[in-house]
Amino acid sequence: MSVDSKQALIAVGGRYLVLPPWYDGQPDKVWGGFGHPDISVADASQKYPLGMKMVDGDRVFKYAKFMGTMNPDLLCKDTQPQSVAYATVAAASLQYATTLVVDVAATDGIAGDGVIAVNYLAGGYAVIFDASSKAILRQIKSNTAVATGEMTITLSDPVPVALIADTDHIELMANPYSYLTASTSNAYGAFMGLPLLVYTSGQFGWIQTWGPCWIAPQSAVGSGTNIRTCIIRHDGSIDDLDYSDAANAKGQIAGYVMSHAQAGTQGAPFVFLQISN
Repeated sequence: MSVDSKQALIAVGGRYLVLPPWYDGQPDKVWGGFGHPDISVADASQKYPLGMKMVDGDRVFKYAKFMGTMNPDLLCKDTQPQSVAYATVAAASLQYATTLVVDVAATDGIAGDGVIAVNYLAGGYAVIFDASSKAILRQIKSNTAVATGEMTITLSDPVPVALIADTDHIELMANPYSYLTASTSNAYGAFMGLPLLVYTSGQFGWIQTWGPCWIAPQSAVGSGTNIRTCIIRHDGSIDDLDYSDAANAKGQIAGYVMSHAQAGTQGAPFVFLQISN
């Protein structure tokens, strides 16, 4: 694959595909030339880069991997913990370096056992804190495998400052589209979008992240005058934003109700989803 490969923005029925930034561990083909998908079919094997975007008018879809059975009535979430907590840079690097060495602790990794597979973090993000404590955010292009110890990562863009071993720090997260699950009692993890099908564990497919959709609502959603702002509940359904309700006052914003019923009551309700465009 080549960083310089291109994906033409060819609209088919008003839809077009947008490549994410190039990173390792994706479909073994030229980085570009992907045909338009059939969103009514689940993929048993990966056909597009994770995070690939499909735009269809006001709607935006992203390509993802599912790690459980999805419910297309409910939003799904990325339940991976942060892959590497506040850790030291293990080796000095020159100004404008794109390769860094990171100390991985025994409690890091998705299972909290210090194990991170090769390119598991590719497409994820790194935040670097130099001695001045100024944050530098970069996307991760690749990583070596590690089982507690030193791991090498390659970044999307150069780091503008030199880094000092065992002094400067870094934190890492994996690709947020690489491990989507149905919402559970787990109170952590961000909701990423609405699955289009009843995907099962290990399948790949599309989630809607922006634009008009329907999500299973609670009874108060769009039920009267100015009741429009929606938050996401623990189970992936939506509720009205109610600052007097401790259960949802700080919930993740889903979007807003687009249309009420004739009498000003709930209607469908059609919701304009606002997670990622």
